[in-house]
Amino acid sequence: MAHSTSSLPVKRSKLRLPALFARDTQLFGWQGLSLTVPANWSLTSFGGDAAAGHARVDDEDGPRLELRWEQPKGAVDVERSIEAFLARLEREAKKKQQQFAIAAHPHLVSKSRKRKDQLVNYGWTGDPEENTNQQGWGVAWHCNDCNRIMVAHIIGRGHEPEDKVQRLASEVLSSLECHGHGGWQTWSLFELQLEIPEEFVLGTAKLMTGRIEIDWQRVLKGKFPLNHLPALHRLERVSLRRLAAANVLLESETLEEWTTRVIGRGNQRYALGQSVAAETHGHAGFVLHGAPRDLRRRIVTWGGDLIRRRRTPLVEARVWHCEESNKIFVLECEMTLANVHVGADVLDSLKCH
Repeated sequence: MAHSTSSLPVKRSKLRLPALFARDTQLFGWQGLSLTVPANWSLTSFGGDAAAGHARVDDEDGPRLELRWEQPKGAVDVERSIEAFLARLEREAKKKQQQFAIAAHPHLVSKSRKRKDQLVNYGWTGDPEENTNQQGWGVAWHCNDCNRIMVAHIIGRGHEPEDKVQRLASEVLSSLECHGHGGWQTWSLFELQLEIPEEFVLGTAKLMTGRIEIDWQRVLKGKFPLNHLPALHRLERVSLRRLAAANVLLESETLEEWTTRVIGRGNQRYALGQSVAAETHGHAGFVLHGAPRDLRRRIVTWGGDLIRRRRTPLVEARVWHCEESNKIFVLECEMTLANVHVGADVLDSLKCH
């Protein structure tokens, strides 16, 4: 006779609770950092570079995550970095005439799990009657691999129980990685994800409603006369542009016409040739080839090719329309012959929806 299992006791100690309290999550990646955050969190501000900088991630109601990193100039002292960070928060609270107190160190992330030097958990609290930015729970460490001191904290509201915010902080910050692997770094934001070689530095980043433009560069200083002039440096470059509401952009012209007008004739950086149909990630698209418009850079490239008896690959601009996400993507790559494969590798890593 079959037995019903509905009355059997549940061994709760064996249950694995869903990550982030069953919230949808996304990967956030910036300047070599990567971590898993709720899907409704998004990057709102950033500054600095890979050596020293900061980033802030918000939800619909305000700040939720703050990340800061720096390369130590002398002896490594994570405790001192935390003290400086908390002192800044305290000064900001005093300016706003708000309460601020350093909390007892909670156990959020274990040193054995992250394998980092001088890993320290920390916390702070504000006025529980206020709604926003009234508690923070974080972790800091020094990493020998990337030689950066990492300071990060999750920000809670005044009405949220401290233990709940601490659990969220533990979940999010335990996923934090402070550098990439295998020579590549993950850049991930606003449902856009791709891998970029770690030797490429962030040039410009424009994050606007309906439009994202990010540019990475690797400067190659040659041995030519006047090579101290930035305009004469050879570059390797990857640039990604994503435009939302593709149906509106293509309302009065085809993708080929848009590509020719905006990416071909309207390109201020490169002189590109005729667009040729080329499917990308299973989507209709086009590819264009050309060279930098700057005559000085073209002369430097030509001189280098003449001396080394080889030919620098043409610049490639690839455009495609992802109908699933209703977005247009533009990927431009300028590479030397030795790294011509990078463009294809970046393209393979890119997730467009």
